[in-house]
Amino acid sequence: IYEIRGFWEISAMANDMDYKSTELFTLSRKYESQTMSMARRILAINKGIKDKLIEINKELNNVDVVPFETCSLDIYGTISKIDINIKNKNIVFGYFGQLNTYEGIYPFVKELHTLIKNGTNQFKFMIVGNGTEYQAIIQYITINNLQPFISIQPPVDYKQLSILYSKIDVFCLPRINVDVCNIVLPMKLVEAIAFGKTILASDVDALKDIANKYSQILLYQRDNNTDLKEKLSNLINNRNKYKIEQINQNYGSEFIKFINNLYFQILNN
Repeated sequence: IYEIRGFWEISAMANDMDYKSTELFTLSRKYESQTMSMARRILAINKGIKDKLIEINKELNNVDVVPFETCSLDIYGTISKIDINIKNKNIVFGYFGQLNTYEGIYPFVKELHTLIKNGTNQFKFMIVGNGTEYQAIIQYITINNLQPFISIQPPVDYKQLSILYSKIDVFCLPRINVDVCNIVLPMKLVEAIAFGKTILASDVDALKDIANKYSQILLYQRDNNTDLKEKLSNLINNRNKYKIEQINQNYGSEFIKFINNLYFQILNN
């Protein structure tokens, strides 16, 4: 069984459009096709990846879709009531992961800055990660004196993820409209759902496909700053509804059971 969670070469293209013409791109596609040809069954984590696989190799007839990999909170630790920062009256947004261009964090920070300038500032935004836009985001925060509202720090050990998630109310996925975001479902979404978080995300195809199944995923129109600001303002103005102590912590365990059942069904066949 070969499980595919993304396409490295498509991710690279999002940062460098010339990458498609390189030898490394060709080799990546070649070796991926060879590996798939040797697999009895192929598992894709969403329909977008399955469709792309068949586009690359139209002879494939052994691809099954399992929406996510199994994600157990035992890996990350659990959120205890002691960890939860219930004293913070502001809503706390968070993002933990790579700070590459296609994740959309830099323009997201700019939209938060616009809200602040317009008087909507009852929020915090916690960024933890690294990548090509890390320094640019730090510079923007510093130049515009946004430290009281937005924090950024390098990545932490995965064992500390439970501590990070205990400090936020809403996980943000402002991905931009490029192929990798429309095709590949980010594993960060798995973590956020498993921890029972509300998720604010752009409606790129991969996220839109799954949002219909989970009421905790709130979408805004991709590349539409007006709609993003409206969604952010609604979350901030109704923050008591989305504070972490109000979230159903059983949501994550129900999700994990659902994914386990899908895996067992495929393996039994």
